[in-house]
Amino acid sequence: MLHLNDKMTRRACVQRAILGTATAAFALWIIGAAFLLLTAGRSRPGVTGEDTASNPNTRLLSPVEKRLTHLANLVSELRQEIGYRRRRVAESDEKLTRLKAQLDGPLVDAPAVRAPQHSAELNPKRHLMDVHNTLDPISPATHKTTRSTHKRGETDKGAETHGANEADSPTQDITLSNKLVYGCKEITSIPHSNKELIGSGFTKQVHKALFGGKPVAIKTPLTNGQDVTECIKYGMGVDECFRLANFKMLKEIAMLQQLQHPNIIKMLGFCLPGQIDTHDSSHTTTMITEYGEPITFLDLLKMSWEDRLRISLGVSRLLFNLSNSSVGSLSIHDFKPSQFVRVDGEIKLVDLDDVDDKPTTCRTPVDCALDGSSSTAYLPCIAGTCLNYSDRMNVYSAYKIFFTLLPYETPPSLRVVITNLVNKTGEALIGSEETYQELERILQLYRSGAYLKYKDDEEESFYTGTGNAYEIFADIDLPHQGDFWCTSSLQMGGPSCVLTAFDENEAKHLCDQEEQCTAFIMTSQKTWTGRTVIYLKRGTGHQPIYSPGNTLYYQLT
Repeated sequence: MLHLNDKMTRRACVQRAILGTATAAFALWIIGAAFLLLTAGRSRPGVTGEDTASNPNTRLLSPVEKRLTHLANLVSELRQEIGYRRRRVAESDEKLTRLKAQLDGPLVDAPAVRAPQHSAELNPKRHLMDVHNTLDPISPATHKTTRSTHKRGETDKGAETHGANEADSPTQDITLSNKLVYGCKEITSIPHSNKELIGSGFTKQVHKALFGGKPVAIKTPLTNGQDVTECIKYGMGVDECFRLANFKMLKEIAMLQQLQHPNIIKMLGFCLPGQIDTHDSSHTTTMITEYGEPITFLDLLKMSWEDRLRISLGVSRLLFNLSNSSVGSLSIHDFKPSQFVRVDGEIKLVDLDDVDDKPTTCRTPVDCALDGSSSTAYLPCIAGTCLNYSDRMNVYSAYKIFFTLLPYETPPSLRVVITNLVNKTGEALIGSEETYQELERILQLYRSGAYLKYKDDEEESFYTGTGNAYEIFADIDLPHQGDFWCTSSLQMGGPSCVLTAFDENEAKHLCDQEEQCTAFIMTSQKTWTGRTVIYLKRGTGHQPIYSPGNTLYYQLT
C-alpha cells in the first residue's frame, strides 16, 4: 500500500511539473509577443519589403504580430459596437417612455390626437416622421366648414387652423387630405366577412376587401406577429409591444404620405384610434391602400419581354426617386418580390417597413465594399459615410430579381445595349440614375421603332422579311382558326402565337421567322408602348369573318 502511494505521488508531481512548464512557456510567449508589438521600431500593417529597404527603422511584421494587431483592431471595433448598442438602448428606453405617454391617450369617444404633432414626437429622426404640410387631420365635423378654404396644396398655416378646430371635435375620425377617401367611418363599416386574408409578415397582416365596387387592401398590426413576440422576450408587456407595432404602422402611414410616387402603392385612407386595444380590432391603427396583384419570380419568367421591360423601368424609376427623396437617400433592406405588386400593369412598392435612410458608416473605402456578381466595387468613404452606398445596393438588389431576366427574348438589335446595362447593375458599378436613364433610352428606341435600324436611303425598315409576298385583306379576321403556340407568345402556354410589332414590315419579318406561319392578323389592339398586337396563323382553307379594325396578311406561295 505504501509503495502504491509513493507511485501516485510521483505521478502527480510529474503532471504538475509538465503543467507548470506549459504554463510558463505560454506566459513567455505572450510576454515576447507583447514586447515585439510594443517595440518602437515595429512596422505598420501592410508594410512591404521596399519600405524596409528605404527606412532601416521599419521592419516587416511577424505572423504573431500581425495576428495580435488584428485582435487589437477587433477589440477596438467591439468596444465601439458596444458603445453604439448602449446608446441605442438608451434611445429606445427614452422612445418607449414617450411612446407610452402618447399612446395611453384618451378614451375612444374622446377627441382624436393631432397627427402631425403626434408623429413628430414619436420618432427622434424627425425628418422621417415630419409630415408637416402633408399630414392634415380633418374631422368630419370640421370638414364641411373648412372645405371651401382648405384646398389642395394649402400652406402650413391652413393646416394648423384645421388642427385647432379638430381639438373641439368629439370624433376620432382622421384623414390626411381631400385625396384620401376612406376614414374611420368607412373602414369600420366593412364587415369582417367581406375581408379575405391575403398575407401577413413580422408586423402586420393584409386583407383584401371590396369597397365601392373595387378591391382595396386593408393593413392592420398583428397581435401575435414576430415583432410583438420578440418585443415580449425583452420583458415588455403585450399591450406595450402591440403599441410599438401600431407605431410602426404610423411611421409607414407618414412615409406613404411623403413618398407619393407612381411606383409606390397609393394610400387611400387610414384610421387612428383614440386608444389601442389588443382585444378589439376596431381599436387598432388601420390603413387602406389600392389593391395590387402579387409578383413572384415565376410570374416574371412568364411575362413577355415588353412587360419585363416595363417592370424594370418602373423599378429603376422608383429607385431613382428613393435616392433623391425629400427625406434623404432611402434603402430597401428587405428587397424581394413579395414587397411589390402590380396595379394595372405598373409595378409598385407596397411595404415600407424596412425602408430607411440609415447611412453606411466607414473609416476607409474598404468598409464601403459592395460585392457584385463576380467582382467587388469600392465606394468612396467621405466624412465617415459610404457615398451612394444605399443607392448602389438598391440597384444591385433589383438586378438579382428584375434586371437579370431582361436579356431573355430581347429584340436582336437591342441585345448588346441591354446586356451591357444588366452586367453593370450586376457588378454594382452604376446607380439608379444611370440605370433609369439607360432604360428610358431603350424604351424610346423600342417605342419609336428606331431599334429596327431604318436605312437612311430607303423608306423600308431593316426587317423586311425573307422576301415573301403577302396579300392584304382589310377588316378581316380568323378567330380560333389556324392558331399555334410560339415561344415568344404573350399568352404563356396558350393556344395562340400572340406577338407585337412596330409596323407591318416587322410583322412580316416575325411571320417569316416562324416555320408554321402562313398568315397573320394585325389587330387594332395596342400595348403600353403603342405597338400593335398581331396573331400568327398557319394552314389554309380558313373561313374569314368580317372584323372592323383587323387586317389579314396572307402569304403568297
